[in-house]
Amino acid sequence: MTPEHKMEKLMSPAEAAGLLRSLAEKLEAGNLEFGHVSVELDDFFSVKQTVKTKSDRLCFKLKLKYEKSLHQIGALTPAPTHPLLEKDLDEDEEEQPSGRPQGYKQLKKTMGRGFKQIGEALKRGDLPDPILVHSFHEQCQAMTTFPGKGEEHYQAFREQAGLLLASVRQRDLTQAAAAHAALGAMKKACHAQHK
Repeated sequence: MTPEHKMEKLMSPAEAAGLLRSLAEKLEAGNLEFGHVSVELDDFFSVKQTVKTKSDRLCFKLKLKYEKSLHQIGALTPAPTHPLLEKDLDEDEEEQPSGRPQGYKQLKKTMGRGFKQIGEALKRGDLPDPILVHSFHEQCQAMTTFPGKGEEHYQAFREQAGLLLASVRQRDLTQAAAAHAALGAMKKACHAQHK
């Protein structure tokens, strides 16, 4: 699992404003640094703001969520952990009978849920959440790195996932629906061939 970088500090309103201004400048510049990790920002954010009242106290939370593969500062290689698997495979960790790492099964379930949510939005005539589609696209890239049955379909599948992401970014509902349907057909054909 990737290391978590957390900061919690008691601040005056002026100090908090300064911190948020600094964060805003970094967001505008397109690059944030957390410890030894640098994140280049080039896609959508999810912003969540929560205000809760508890007896005589007020709690305000601001959360920015951005999903992307991470890179070490000054390096061009990805961080050592896989960005999409909840559990990393150690050398002595068991594998599934198929020879795939245990994370494969979890990734497959996560992808299935995301694919279904994207399809439900499209059926309603809504553009799917761009963050969900970006996450699904990254999961498709990760899924097609696992060796095993279906490797001959990987390139076409990655390309189609890219078309889905591009369609949503361009707010093209028709093209997004077509890309989603094509991905569904590819998945069905691959599973029929290899199950």
